[in-house]
Amino acid sequence: MRIAKNTELLFKERNTLLSNRKDENNILASVMYTNTIQQNISYLNTLQGSANSVNHQTYQETLAVEGLKNDIKDLEAQEINLKKQTEYEKGTLLSDIKDYQSQVKSMKERAKPTVQSLQAEIAAL
Repeated sequence: MRIAKNTELLFKERNTLLSNRKDENNILASVMYTNTIQQNISYLNTLQGSANSVNHQTYQETLAVEGLKNDIKDLEAQEINLKKQTEYEKGTLLSDIKDYQSQVKSMKERAKPTVQSLQAEIAAL
């Protein structure tokens, strides 16, 4: 803002100088005013370009951060789903183990008389 105000002041002073009598000093002063005004405008344009670049970069970084936050949320949801699936599968496997243990016990009970009978026959021979 100071550059813009300085440029406006230079415009006013240059116009006042040019409205007075015309001689070599006025022409030189006018050239100097014009040169300074051009430098101020160029510097102001450079600053605006830099500010726009920083704003764009900030916007891009904000988008990247939002993307990372969404990725984290997705990973957290996947983790929860995997934990639930693991618990379900664990329950299923424990149930299967109990079924197999029960089957083994049942087979042993059914085979017990046959084994005893065979042992008795072996002993008799």
